[in-house]
Amino acid sequence: MTRQPLLHTDGLQLIRQDPRIPAEHLPADWLAIRAEKLFHTLIHRYEPSAGQLAATVLDEPPLRQ
Repeated sequence: MTRQPLLHTDGLQLIRQDPRIPAEHLPADWLAIRAEKLFHTLIHRYEPSAGQLAATVLDEPPLRQ
């Protein structure tokens, strides 16, 4: 469960550091492009199990009467 929030945090840090220069103007070894692809791959991998766990742990409490 901790993988997904950490992944999002790392992804946001990468986005903040990325100068948003068009890819053709970046050096060939610029990591942001590969990192973004990996980010999306991992999010899709972890999303189903993280969602199930969150639904179980964060279930709504019963209403008090």
